[in-house]
Amino acid sequence: MVLVNIHDYTGSANPHIPPSESLSHKDYYQQISDIARLENSERLIGFYGQPDQRTIDIFSKSGYSFIDLDIDFKSPNQKIVPQAYCHIIRDIINNAIHFKDRLELIICTTGRDKCDQGRNVRDILSQTGFRCIDASNINQRVLRPPLISESRGNLKDKVIRIMQLVYKPLTVEEESYYASMRCEPSFNYHGVPPQDIGLLDLFPDDCHIHGWTRLVEMGIPARDDLEWTVTNNRPTVYFSQSFCNKQIMAENLARERSGLYIDGHGMVTDSLRAKLEAFLSLRARQNGSASRQSRQTAAFGVQS
Repeated sequence: MVLVNIHDYTGSANPHIPPSESLSHKDYYQQISDIARLENSERLIGFYGQPDQRTIDIFSKSGYSFIDLDIDFKSPNQKIVPQAYCHIIRDIINNAIHFKDRLELIICTTGRDKCDQGRNVRDILSQTGFRCIDASNINQRVLRPPLISESRGNLKDKVIRIMQLVYKPLTVEEESYYASMRCEPSFNYHGVPPQDIGLLDLFPDDCHIHGWTRLVEMGIPARDDLEWTVTNNRPTVYFSQSFCNKQIMAENLARERSGLYIDGHGMVTDSLRAKLEAFLSLRARQNGSASRQSRQTAAFGVQS
């Protein structure tokens, strides 16, 4: 059952509602507040993607805890999702069913902020006995600067912290820390968090984050136009989950900008690891040679 759908509260977005009867976001948030007040806050709220922030905040202030269904918890395979399919989508459904007895509600993302398959996940779950809220994140206003995305530190840890922001904002101390750790990048990582998050341990600490993950940090995952943007000219790895509709973006960007395109399905293979390590090693040597040549040119006063 879909209890409430944010898309029904955007006026002209629903052609079945006459303008004189159109609903507002105020009505939507009143519905959310009523639900949060009446439900059992001792049970978990499951979510996937980066839902509308105010929706999450209302449940958080009512004492609810959250579980990110995108994460690979090694839940049993329910064999609802085809094998040749995005592992993240499979994880969402497997996790929801595995944790069903602990879940009060599932907050869904189904628009440009997640992916086209988000709607199918919502519909499957709502037809499987779950009570769902469609809280797609349609926000277009930057909520946070990309402090984590542009900081020095383990890439896996940075990506995990970004994905927690929806229910666990940065403390003042964390904001100061990430601001102090801002660095010039040697590489960029562009894309979504891999299902096998250990892939990110292969990257250097001075790696900036771009693509959907960066937009999540900024609170604007629906700004898919900005996914095509990388803010510097450093070597970039473009990653997508296998069978994801973002593959076409990642592959095109890699080809146009001489980056590396990789996709992953399940655990990181030796072949994928070798491909990534070779790219990072080769580009690091090229970067070092270019830097030395630039210093020599400057030292001899030669115009390049």
